[in-house]
Amino acid sequence: MSKLAVIGDNQTCLGFSSTGAHVLPFDKENSKASVIAKIKEGDYAVVLVTEDAYQKLRPEIELFDSEFLPSIMIIPSPQGKQLGLADEHVNEIVKKAVGISIE
Repeated sequence: MSKLAVIGDNQTCLGFSSTGAHVLPFDKENSKASVIAKIKEGDYAVVLVTEDAYQKLRPEIELFDSEFLPSIMIIPSPQGKQLGLADEHVNEIVKKAVGISIE
């Protein structure tokens, strides 16, 4: 059965854990390699990544872009500072799918 995973800070992960999502807090205890290995091993259909975590994991996360699953979606970080990475990521996906930018 496909699952939902969330990569982000403890606050974000705590909120999503109550929904039944598999949470992967990205902090000092969980290294880049550990988080990426868990994504590769898991049967995830969708992985939500906060903008802050995406900034730190971008090269590793982009390796999944050529795969059918999991679908990676960037979400705003709870601190309220939107970096525009979520919009940028969605625009890249749409451009690949339909051949034009939606900006």
